[in-house]
Amino acid sequence: MTTPRERALSHLRVLDLGGGASELATRLMGDMGADVILVEPPGGVRSRADGPFQGDKPNPDRSLKFIANNANKRSVVLDLSSPEDRDIVRDLVARSDVLVESFTPSYLPSIGLGFEDLTTINPGLVYASLSPFGQDGPYRDFAATELTIQSLAGDGWVYGDDEREPCLIPGDATERVGSMHLVLGTLFALRSRRWSGRGQHVDVSRHDVGVWQLVSGSLSRISLRNEVYRRPGQGFDRSREHLSVRRRYRPVLPRHPAAVPKHGHKVDAGQDLR
Repeated sequence: MTTPRERALSHLRVLDLGGGASELATRLMGDMGADVILVEPPGGVRSRADGPFQGDKPNPDRSLKFIANNANKRSVVLDLSSPEDRDIVRDLVARSDVLVESFTPSYLPSIGLGFEDLTTINPGLVYASLSPFGQDGPYRDFAATELTIQSLAGDGWVYGDDEREPCLIPGDATERVGSMHLVLGTLFALRSRRWSGRGQHVDVSRHDVGVWQLVSGSLSRISLRNEVYRRPGQGFDRSREHLSVRRRYRPVLPRHPAAVPKHGHKVDAGQDLR
């Protein structure tokens, strides 16, 4: 059995600024031995309010999502709107190797905690950001839900019943897969720092991750195996005529029940989906 000192990242300190969509990333770093400090706002991070709850009793300390994503972390409560608490964050940054955040791209720079601000304090800091649409571009400051991100990425094309509306891939897919990409990018930046001595800004877009999921599981099948991967439906007849896109392709049909939900939830335009 390994001790924390023997783990791969036991020499690193990671500052998790506010939890959010990227909290799985810091959980994974903690699993690899990093000293992770979660900075929570007064009242706690958002995932404390997300069910299901242990014993079916809503409680900020009983959220299974919070427990799953925040193991192996220490925590401190700081209010980023307070100048005094922002000074404490800067002090923590001076003694950290990695900062992970998932705020709207313009927010942290507006309060003096952006990448350019913090690398003047710690030039070796790796600043890792997970956001809906990345740090630049016309959508950078747009708010988004898992549903809108997956819809813009086109993931609904391959998920659900082809006789009904497209479905959402469950399990906060772009948050979780995006967090894994964020960890990978952070490890690359840390490796580069060993030679350059300087940190980098790692920028992961959840929308890009959604497109990657579509491309890796769908478009590559067309070019490499002549297969069209699409929503399979509940009662697909394998004997019916194959799809054709200039040539004849074989349809690929995932049959696991999770990939073909039997029930959907119809919503009206403008309805709050949270």
